[in-house]
Amino acid sequence: MPLGFDPDVLWGAESAHHVCGRVKGMPVRGVVERLGDGHAMRLGPAWLRDCGVAPGDSVEIVLEPEGPQRDDLAEDLAAALEANPAAGRFVDSLAQFYRRS
Repeated sequence: MPLGFDPDVLWGAESAHHVCGRVKGMPVRGVVERLGDGHAMRLGPAWLRDCGVAPGDSVEIVLEPEGPQRDDLAEDLAAALEANPAAGRFVDSLAQFYRRS
């Protein structure tokens, strides 16, 4: 599913953007990936089977970053990740379950 925005501009640069939200009113979770000059999100076969969306349809997409973000972290942890950019990029790339832990 191609997206009409750049998540790096909207949410900050990350190697992977784990997102949740709705597509045509149906819940969705996934990872936003680069696709050519833009970005897209893969929708699995089970989601596609039940969604009522066909290739080429225009739909409303509402997405937001999933899980805790840097602004949600304790000050000392946020400062440690800021001081070590490689560690910060690694934590930012983790799925929600691991970031919560």
